[in-house]
Amino acid sequence: MTAMEEYFPFVSKAFTVMQYTVWAVLFLITVWQLFRVFGGPITEAENPWTLLARSSIFALLIGYAKPIFMITLDIARAPYTALMDISMTAEDFTFAGVEQALSNGLTTIVAVVSVVGLLLLIILEISLGWNYFKLLLETVERYIVVGVLCYTSPLAFSMGASKTTAPVFKSWCRMVGSQLLLLVMNVWFLRGFNSSVGQYMGNGGALSTGQGSIFLWLFCALAFLKTAQKFDSYLAAMGLNVAQTGSSMGMELLMAARVISGVGDGARSAGSIFKGGGSVGFVGRAFGGMAARNGATLTGESISSVASRSPNVSGSIAGDIADRSLGNYMPQLDGYKLKDTQISGGQISTVATSASGQSSNVEMYNAA
Repeated sequence: MTAMEEYFPFVSKAFTVMQYTVWAVLFLITVWQLFRVFGGPITEAENPWTLLARSSIFALLIGYAKPIFMITLDIARAPYTALMDISMTAEDFTFAGVEQALSNGLTTIVAVVSVVGLLLLIILEISLGWNYFKLLLETVERYIVVGVLCYTSPLAFSMGASKTTAPVFKSWCRMVGSQLLLLVMNVWFLRGFNSSVGQYMGNGGALSTGQGSIFLWLFCALAFLKTAQKFDSYLAAMGLNVAQTGSSMGMELLMAARVISGVGDGARSAGSIFKGGGSVGFVGRAFGGMAARNGATLTGESISSVASRSPNVSGSIAGDIADRSLGNYMPQLDGYKLKDTQISGGQISTVATSASGQSSNVEMYNAA
């Protein structure tokens, strides 16, 4: 709650406004239900005295909505803290002997010598890292949901006065309980995964039976992270009211990465030097684009690493950064204004304009 209040100070200051708004909503609900009494039996109206009593109680609860929520949070803090305080030591990760660990390591080396084994290992490791990152995002999202439930709690109390709207209040209570359970399970899953990493570091994924391997550990760890991400869905299937989180945050990050990697022709041109490098290529394009937009130039060695290579592996340099940098590779072009420069493996083209205004197309087709 400290993070919620300090990172989003508006929600704390707006809480009073929320309370006054909710008191008005409670008043309108009570008046409407009292008005229905005049309809007699055909309106199935509530007992007016019961309605007034319930409205008075919930009007008082609205005034203490946050303290009530904090009491509930304190109850959930007990198992949360207990899970956080469990200490894990190196001895917890040694249920296989040294001989078994060495044997398992040799088996693993043999298994990954082949190209297929190595590719599978890389794919699983990337997937494991990505899913761990997604779990962290979903964990934070669950914390934020609890903060939102706290600062909007008066809305729920306004629904408790009337029998007609009482199911809304009951659903909110179930959601609060479910979300607090999820907070406890966040710790359970994250510490469980961390201990699994410790177990792997301790004995390479070996089991006390002498079985196990790095591949078995990777599959189990990946499945554990997937289960942790979908645990809110499992609780919902059991009938608990939980907020479904984590559905699109990962995809939004991927979209943001795509936008960064594709901003501006200068960004693409400068970064294309790195385009054969997979994830390194993405980093190269991002940083290359920032450098291009800020007036940076490439050294002669950098241009040579592209121009002197074969076309199928060279990449290319173009745009403003190429215009500014070509003179570092070819001093003969110093003093000329260059434009439309294209540098690739074994080929350079540009338009050179002299100080007197004369221009010429320059085309070179041999790196030597």
